[in-house]
Formats: sequence, structure tokens, C-alpha cells
Amino acid sequence: MSKYLWGMKIIPFNKLDTVAAATLPFLKSGRVAISGGSTYTKLFTEWAKYDAKIDADFFPVDERMVPMSDPESNWGAAKRLLFDPLGLTRQERHFTQNVEQYEKLLEDSFGTSIPEFDVIFLGIGDDGHTASLFPNGDYLDNCEAVVLQTVAPKAPHDRITLGPSVIRKSKKLVSILWGDGKKEIAQRILSGDDSLPFVKVTKDHPDHVLFCGTKLM
Repeated sequence: MSKYLWGMKIIPFNKLDTVAAATLPFLKSGRVAISGGSTYTKLFTEWAKYDAKIDADFFPVDERMVPMSDPESNWGAAKRLLFDPLGLTRQERHFTQNVEQYEKLLEDSFGTSIPEFDVIFLGIGDDGHTASLFPNGDYLDNCEAVVLQTVAPKAPHDRITLGPSVIRKSKKLVSILWGDGKKEIAQRILSGDDSLPFVKVTKDHPDHVLFCGTKLM
């Protein structure tokens, strides 16, 4: 049974295929930003099963600063597991490896100072980070930057990420909290701990859905 917390709708789930089915309508059109990481690599595979039903224009939420051929590349994983199986080869052009490239891509695509995505898909790390916005980063209060370069505590350390202002401006946010070792961080999120980047940058968004693994609740 779903419930609401500081404006966020929380939907419990047991398997990622149910999340894939529930979120598929958000991928049929529009401009969509997708995260990387272990949860999303599994979700890409589930989405790819819905052949010819996905036709959004995709952008990275964040990226490790490595070549797309590197196994650590978020966009490389999306290419292998989602774009290639569905014949969405045009999405390869949205690979960016530094702040300047991503800023230009967004300017060319949106033409506005702060781009407004139709949907942004976020993940949540076991330290409460989201996108590549990490705890104690002074950029968490940055209301101007569209793209930021950050340093992750785990390798590969150099990252680029959408800034908090872009995440807050998205028409819809979809977040997924899932995986072993995240029970403590789930409890802090559900308590509204705004010292966590995820809570700080998404709190009070007008249209936010959090899919939360039932074992974490």
C-alpha cells in the first residue's frame, strides 16, 4: 500500500520488474534523465523487454568521467542494456565526458538556463547520495549550476552530474531505493533527514514517487 511523506508518494515493491512495468509509461515520449549504478543496470534490462514501447529522448543524470567503452561508464551500460536492444542508437550522441560537453548538450537540447526534464530517474546510495551529489558537498546549496563536477568517495572518483536546481525543476521525479545494506539509510530518508543529499535536493518536490524495497521499510 502506498503512502505519502513530505509530498513524496512511497510505493513498496519486491521485484524490479514491477517497477519497470509501473514506470514504462514515463518512457514513451519526452525528455528523460536516467541514473546509473547497479539498480539501474538491472532496470535497463527489464525495460528493454518492452520492445518498441520506449521512445523518449534520454540524457544522463550523472556520469563517471571515463570513456563510454569503460565498464564503469553509466552511459555505456545504458547503451549495452537498453539502447542497443531497442535500436535506440541515436541516444549514443548524448554521451558526455566533462562539464563543458554536458552543458552544451543541454543548451542545444533545451535552450534554457535551467533545463526542465519531463522525468528524472534517481537512485540512492548507501550513504544517501543521489545523482553524483554526495554528503557534505558545498554544491548541495548551489541553485545556479546546471552541471557540476564532483568527487565520489569510491572509484572512479571524478564525476559529472546534474545540479540540484535541475533536479528540483523536473516535472516528475522517480526514485528507487533498493539493495542490500540500505536499511539504515532508508530509515533516515523516511524520517526526513535533510542532511542526506537525496532528501535535501528532492524534499517537497510537487510530483515525486519513491519506489522502496519492502525489505527496507
